Amino acid sequence: MPIVGLTSQDVLTPRFPNIGKLRKGSPKTQKGVGADLDHFRFTSDNPEIVKAFYEAFGERPRAIPVYLPYATLNENFSTWREEWVAGGLKHRCDGETCVIWLGPDGKYHKEPKPCPGGCDVVGRLEVIITELVAAGFIGTVTLETHSINDILTISQTLLQIQMVQGDLRGILFTLRRVPERISVPGWGDNRSGRQRVEKWLVRIEPTPDWVRMQYELMITAMNTAMPSLPSSEIDGLSVTNDGELMMLTVANTDNNDEVEVYDKPGPATIHVISDDEAERIGALKTPKGARLADLTDEQLSVVANDMVYEPTLRKAAKYLLEWRKSKAGRNTIAVDAVLTSIRYSAGWRYENGEWVRPSEESANETTRRRVVAILSSLLDEADIRMLCGWLFDIKDGSTKKLTKSECRALIKRWASPSSSWELNKDYYAEVFALLNAAREFYGQLRLNLVEA
Repeated sequence: MPIVGLTSQDVLTPRFPNIGKLRKGSPKTQKGVGADLDHFRFTSDNPEIVKAFYEAFGERPRAIPVYLPYATLNENFSTWREEWVAGGLKHRCDGETCVIWLGPDGKYHKEPKPCPGGCDVVGRLEVIITELVAAGFIGTVTLETHSINDILTISQTLLQIQMVQGDLRGILFTLRRVPERISVPGWGDNRSGRQRVEKWLVRIEPTPDWVRMQYELMITAMNTAMPSLPSSEIDGLSVTNDGELMMLTVANTDNNDEVEVYDKPGPATIHVISDDEAERIGALKTPKGARLADLTDEQLSVVANDMVYEPTLRKAAKYLLEWRKSKAGRNTIAVDAVLTSIRYSAGWRYENGEWVRPSEESANETTRRRVVAILSSLLDEADIRMLCGWLFDIKDGSTKKLTKSECRALIKRWASPSSSWELNKDYYAEVFALLNAAREFYGQLRLNLVEA
């Protein structure tokens, strides 16, 4: 039974418990506010949570992957003007009217009254850090900032995404500390003017995968008729005289070497189309004149994932590839293509009908822990050992026996290339599908596929 005025739904605000704070500056000193930092400082009343945070991100983290717990900007990011003294909060206002204030009787009052002045801006962003959740600590972490630049930029970014998506939950963001030169009041001989100084500000941004997905959805909506495409040149795509795709140049590799088409296989989710639609889509041609219907699954995967300048053709290739899988009764993930991709990326070769594992020293402890951390967010230790054992033919499944190239292949496949190691959007579905293939191989029961 709810308590009237305390736990009744008309006064109760749904919130997660708060388990810590992200701070921009060093601890306060006897002289006042601590020095501004170029990284995040984490604090909590629970030393175990502090330990888990720094084990996950190191001593000086500048980028942290986060999710937002609530649907809207105002629910996640509260912004006010506040006046604080040694004894606590004196008043909180919106710049004009107080919403809470300390009266002469020593009690807080919520009757509106004009702001008395003397207050400074403050923004508090509530986030969920998955690494802490994986460590067993459930709740939100508060980022507090008193920078007008931070408050304005965070508000603008989240409002834009809310307008596009309608809901801020379920989107992977990255919180970053970034250096920028900003205008501040002058001092010394220039005290009457303003000066530009470098400050380490806070930025929040969605992952590149989310931005790319939104762009593709927009392009798809504009091209629902699937028109024929011009036969323009696409850099890096080699086609034989009979129209077959053979090799792809990956533009973001260090030496721009050519890699085999297995490097990036097909999509992770299925959009089933009709047979008539498949026939119409299959008649579309690549820039070199090859019909999509004539391409193999591996070749369609290249079109679907790497033709960044042909979004309509990419979408058509994805639909056709997924239609083929549905007709063949295959899994929602092309498991064999993903396995091939990971092994090729890790330096394996397929010779005389068998996979040949490269001889390379084991990965160092830091890189290995990155792989384990990524997998641990979804799998328990036994499943991690099973998955790694099946992927790389390690008899006991030990992650300690992964090579450097194998670790890099897994990190590249399931995490972003940034230093924050944020999970990409296909991670959950792919890992579950591969784990089910491994379970099937070892004669164990399959799990129900859970997609994030």
